[in-house]
Amino acid sequence: MGILNGFPFITKEERVRREQEFNNRVFPLGVEQQRDAAALLLSELIPEGRTKPDMLLFTFIVAKDAYMKNGKGEPGETAARRALGRVMRKNEREKALILSAIKLEAEITSMDDYPTAEEVLAAAETEQVTTQE
Repeated sequence: MGILNGFPFITKEERVRREQEFNNRVFPLGVEQQRDAAALLLSELIPEGRTKPDMLLFTFIVAKDAYMKNGKGEPGETAARRALGRVMRKNEREKALILSAIKLEAEITSMDDYPTAEEVLAAAETEQVTTQE
């Protein structure tokens, strides 16, 4: 623990273990490759303007972590929707695009199968994202 349980101290080994777990959960095909592919996909889907590219990538990572922690399917989707609602308050279209990208990306087994902007747009057409707070 830490001083008065207010500042938790963890060992270097524990910090490294947690980081590896996160990377394996969110970027199972490689951190650099998947992060760069996600950033490129998001930039194609959502032009720079209202939301900055770094914020879009951060939002994608937070929501994908929630999705993967809770399992694919309904529990993961609910967790991802909740995470999107906390990070992005207003733009429902962007939320639908990000959630669709997460769901498609979670199903790939190699980077050759990475979803295209067209695939995400098609999936987002049927996606209804409502925030749950």
